Amino acid sequence: MTTATTPSVPAARAATDTALPLRRSTQVQGDILAGFRKDHTTVLFLHFSDPVKARQWLKELVPRIATVAQVTAFNEEFSSHRSAAGGQDPDHLKVTWLNFGVTHPGLQLFTGKEQIFDKVPPESTLDAYVQGAAARAEIVGDVDVNAPSKWLYGNGQPVHGVLTLASDDDEELIHVIELQKEAIGKAGGVVVYHQKGATLPGNLTGKDHFGFKDGVSQPGVAGYDEEDPENPGYVKGKPGTKLLPAGEFLIGYDRLSTGNPRTSYPADAMPAWMKDGSFHVVRRMAQDVPGWWGQVEQVLDQLKKAGAVPPETNAEWMGARMVGRWGSGASLIKCPMKPPSDDQDTEPDNDFDFADDPDGLVTPLYSHTRKSAPRAGLVNDGKKVDALLNEGRRIIRRGSPYGKPFSPDGSVGSAADDPRGMAFGCYQADIVGQFEFIQRKWTNNSDNPQNRKPPAGPDAMISGKLTPVTDGRIGHESTNAQGTRMSTPVQLTTFVLTQGCVYSFAPSMNTLRRLTEGRLDGDVPDIPSLHPHGARINAMLPVPGEPSRYWSFQGPLARPVTDARGERTTDLLAGSTAPVSSWPALASGVDKVDTILPMPDQTGTDGKDGYWVFHTVAGAQVYRNMAIGGTPPVSSSDGQDKPLSRWNSLGGVTHVDAFMKVPDVATDAEQQSYWLFHTTPGGQKYRMIKIQAYGGHGDEKVYDDSPLTSWPSLQGISQVDAIQPVPGKQRENGESWYWVFHKDSYRVIGVADGSSHADRVIQNDRPFHEWNSPS
Repeated sequence: MTTATTPSVPAARAATDTALPLRRSTQVQGDILAGFRKDHTTVLFLHFSDPVKARQWLKELVPRIATVAQVTAFNEEFSSHRSAAGGQDPDHLKVTWLNFGVTHPGLQLFTGKEQIFDKVPPESTLDAYVQGAAARAEIVGDVDVNAPSKWLYGNGQPVHGVLTLASDDDEELIHVIELQKEAIGKAGGVVVYHQKGATLPGNLTGKDHFGFKDGVSQPGVAGYDEEDPENPGYVKGKPGTKLLPAGEFLIGYDRLSTGNPRTSYPADAMPAWMKDGSFHVVRRMAQDVPGWWGQVEQVLDQLKKAGAVPPETNAEWMGARMVGRWGSGASLIKCPMKPPSDDQDTEPDNDFDFADDPDGLVTPLYSHTRKSAPRAGLVNDGKKVDALLNEGRRIIRRGSPYGKPFSPDGSVGSAADDPRGMAFGCYQADIVGQFEFIQRKWTNNSDNPQNRKPPAGPDAMISGKLTPVTDGRIGHESTNAQGTRMSTPVQLTTFVLTQGCVYSFAPSMNTLRRLTEGRLDGDVPDIPSLHPHGARINAMLPVPGEPSRYWSFQGPLARPVTDARGERTTDLLAGSTAPVSSWPALASGVDKVDTILPMPDQTGTDGKDGYWVFHTVAGAQVYRNMAIGGTPPVSSSDGQDKPLSRWNSLGGVTHVDAFMKVPDVATDAEQQSYWLFHTTPGGQKYRMIKIQAYGGHGDEKVYDDSPLTSWPSLQGISQVDAIQPVPGKQRENGESWYWVFHKDSYRVIGVADGSSHADRVIQNDRPFHEWNSPS
């Protein structure tokens, strides 16, 4: 079937796509550049025993994997609605994302080949990937209390794949995880370890368990992030955020030209199938919160006794020295002695370097912020290191806290609660030159900066005494009352423990498709995404004059599909997926369709069918008229959006989710009745309305709102997303059947004729990929 319209991308987006092509990449997995940015996350570490079944599982997984284009489109929409709502998260925008990485043993399993790479230069990033994290443990400081023998994953049963799942809704995430575990089990696989993560509540939101803002200093990526025209080389709207070449994080792109030979990343050793992929390091880092803050108090007491810090300083002051920031994310450079007050700017600060503080008198040389990213303040052997060389070590950090929160003052949680820490992840093009370099040369290296007397010591937040890597002694630089420089030694213990680590590779979508066929090279057929904008169908629209063919609206895309067998759907992709903006009726101002309702008297009028299209602009839902006609069908509209207040029946309604035609009430030529499902602060409700079936389309409310629990057939559903009558099953033997789409599933329900409209479940929930399966 031909697509509905001729694509016509708005000029502004077209310009963005040209200048920032990576924003619309359908090859790069979404978490790498866009970031999932979800409150609920899970990482599943997988092992398979049957290569054939594993490849089939992967084939079913690939269409569900989120790309950069999909995640970026959602994040842009979410940010727009949040801004329009004064910082309030839009409740109606929820989605679940999946990404997948494969280890070297995993590549061997999927391909059936022992030798994956033609050449593996010694101590290169390919060498590290082939060896795996456990074999590289001593290099990165995973010794002593961090040794692989103590890990929960990564040093026992081989991990073949790393499946990352993230969602706005914890219940939905649990549902998706259950579906995946069932599919993995059927494929002969097992979950080696299940790592949960979630944003911490209350005043810890956006922070780690120690109470410090997390993820403040992320690099910008050329081709994805917009450059600041007033400050070239930096990201627009993010002061101090350096814009780095995409090749620092993705294979197959240009890297920094710094004079560094980067022997750990020989480009000629990287095969073509690795392009658009990124190495993904995942680690479980347990945090002993009371222990760490107890150490902060002890260090402060020793420094006070030595006269190395002002007498009025407290644990908050000392903790900020060890981290390099205040809890809010504000830098010590701009707020050296106390955190910003409530009436000051308390936003995380990234617009600074350490060039004017080479000895660490303001931001200590042992602080985490400085040890992990020294910026322009690294002086080795008395010589300043080029800041660009330091930028070439940057990584894109992804992580989420796990476990229950705890506050040392006793106001939150208990020290005896479940283990807590950070489910850490990072993406880079060069494991050795980026992640391992940071750990080996900076974080755990007491002699960084080099040849200081006495040494600066290891990272005071995440490192400590790790025999034989570091003795855990830091040197606190200060000046006494006479202005004389002094360095006070302090011994640290380790309170952040590595409990698992895996080196994974997040391939391009094409490479994943090849792996489903047991290979890494050659042409591959396109496998259309089943979730172009997450796990929800927003609306289903029958194609006029073409029975059993529909447009499925999912986020910013419309997918033409066809159903072959009614209630036991065997659908096929019936054309090319196209942006909603490619429809002339929707090109101006419609980013995503919320729902669609046919006009009762506009069917076949002048060869066209009329519809009301509900969509959201700047946080407020509106509607417009649309007509579809011709062969192939083409849409048209006057482009005029109108407020919901024009509908008498929608009093108190702010967001319409779905309409369902009442099968036997007022079906005469003058009016038609519908159940209207809409979002409220107390959850989704429904009401009955009537619409006149002639010019003017007068409408009225028949019944007030009721909860979904009034429907026996909708038990277990918190929100109905879309409803579509099952062809051939309307008013058959006194009952009508409907597909009800919710989250990533659908069910079939039956509604009987008669005033009570008794309803029942015809078919239990199934993943809607069974409805949207590609041909």
